[in-house]
Amino acid sequence: MQLQYQLQQLAKFLNGFKSERFVPASAGNIQKELGLAFDTIIAPTEIIEQEVTVTKNKTHTTQTTGASRGQIPDNVRREITVIEPLEDVSGCEKIGELMCETLSWNPGEIFVKRTVRPQYRKIDVNGKEKIIVAALPDRGVAKCMADPALLAQVTIDKFVDHKPLNRQLDCFGRSDIRIPYSTIADWIKSVGTVLHPFAPVLLNEMFKSNYWHADETGIKVLDKKVKKNTHQGYFWTYMTGDGRLIYYDYQPGRGGEYPRKILKDFKGHLQADGYSVYDDLNIKEIVVFFCMAHARRKIFDSLSNDKARGEYALTEIKKLYAIEEVCRVQELNEEEIKLKRGLEALPILQSLGEWLKKEYEQMRPSTAMAKAFAYSIKR
Repeated sequence: MQLQYQLQQLAKFLNGFKSERFVPASAGNIQKELGLAFDTIIAPTEIIEQEVTVTKNKTHTTQTTGASRGQIPDNVRREITVIEPLEDVSGCEKIGELMCETLSWNPGEIFVKRTVRPQYRKIDVNGKEKIIVAALPDRGVAKCMADPALLAQVTIDKFVDHKPLNRQLDCFGRSDIRIPYSTIADWIKSVGTVLHPFAPVLLNEMFKSNYWHADETGIKVLDKKVKKNTHQGYFWTYMTGDGRLIYYDYQPGRGGEYPRKILKDFKGHLQADGYSVYDDLNIKEIVVFFCMAHARRKIFDSLSNDKARGEYALTEIKKLYAIEEVCRVQELNEEEIKLKRGLEALPILQSLGEWLKKEYEQMRPSTAMAKAFAYSIKR
């Protein structure tokens, strides 16, 4: 039986992820008759400013210049902003303009945003000459060919919409914009550097919530100091219960010292996957509890080892998910959800817990289903 279970897990791994679908045996005929599916629930490029001289006949030529000289075609739309000096320039002679161009972004369009800053010569009462020109506005990442709108879009596309940088470059290419991969990669790095000081602000906002999720995900890390091999790192992830705020904390290990640094100022309920480190935090203000999805998955993965017990447990858990679905569909508020869970879900949980303990006493501890039951009983 153990070898059969291991073979099943290997096949599941090789075939890729599939929905963990469970249909109670009693629903089989209904499903066939009605056709129902019972589902569970780059280095920043320096900007080159061009000085345009105004001739006495007041005619001059403006050329396309800026951060990406030779890269931005003339047919790309230009949006021109003129910034006048704050100082009074009445009576001054305009002698030229300083001009820079950055790539910007509107949804579905990449375009050039041209900023023009007129230069003025002013002669004071002593006959001294002074050049007056407005300062460039702050742009977050200094001397970068991409302005904040484009940097924001590239970052959101990568980290929120999971659009790799090479695909983003392909999209730019359809607008005749050619940007080296190293350049856009450095844009992402620069954005991270600019946003890093906001990390403590994000944590302080998250501390206002008394319900967090926590998890740690392993990741292979390339290190320029290590030429041949990667090393194992971890993204420790913390999310507020409403899913609104997430904090990522990269660390080189999986020991308890890493979450303790973040959670020492947290007060409330922490939901995790059962990793012993969370139990060993020893922080009085934190109540650690666990995830029904993890408990369900372990039973589901062990069905081939003990189908009868596994199907009963999954059927009971399915009832819990059905209660949560009703709460969602009816848009119940927090107090209404708490009342419904107390009346309907709590008896199911208590009955299932007692049944798990009773059945576990009759099972061989080394079997897959016994281990799955032990995971839930302990937690």
